[in-house]
Amino acid sequence: MTNKQKPATAKFERGLTSADLKVRLIAVSRVILEQEGVEALTLRAAARAAGVSHMAPYRHFEDKDHLLAAVAVEGFLALAEALQRGAERAPDAIPPRTANGIAYIKFARANPALYRLMFGSNLVPRDRFPALAESGRQAYQGCLMAAGDEPEKAITLWAVVHGLALLLLDGLVIMPDREPGFTRELAAILAHLE
Repeated sequence: MTNKQKPATAKFERGLTSADLKVRLIAVSRVILEQEGVEALTLRAAARAAGVSHMAPYRHFEDKDHLLAAVAVEGFLALAEALQRGAERAPDAIPPRTANGIAYIKFARANPALYRLMFGSNLVPRDRFPALAESGRQAYQGCLMAAGDEPEKAITLWAVVHGLALLLLDGLVIMPDREPGFTRELAAILAHLE
């Protein structure tokens, strides 16, 4: 190959800013995660999907765990946004904690691999990734606590909703055909935790 015939990836890399490259790598990583699983998500796979050289991800990510942490950070930001939207769009008859619970479960079901990454053991200990720890804390405090509950109650409510989300993801519980019925049942469960 002559100097004039550079691969397409080299041209693409030159056109990207550093921030663009990082955003693109995280975006393609999330797709790989959801379609192929965490095992398939490597720096090399992300580079290939982003159309850049296999060394390009190292400009932003020390290793696979740091890439996974960045994807999980984006997941917590998306969860916080989903909880906020769920609370804003809920009918007045639905209590805030029920609206949060429903939004949380919908997020988990729409993003199963991302959800498992966010709450799984792949990135333990989390203090290795300060941005991940902070985004998780912000999602919890800004949205899960938004229902006005005291911290102890909020943790209990979160445990119930998180457990239900995992049971649904694992196929151990089937979501009712009609969401209103599910909403009533969830509201009743959460009300008993008063």
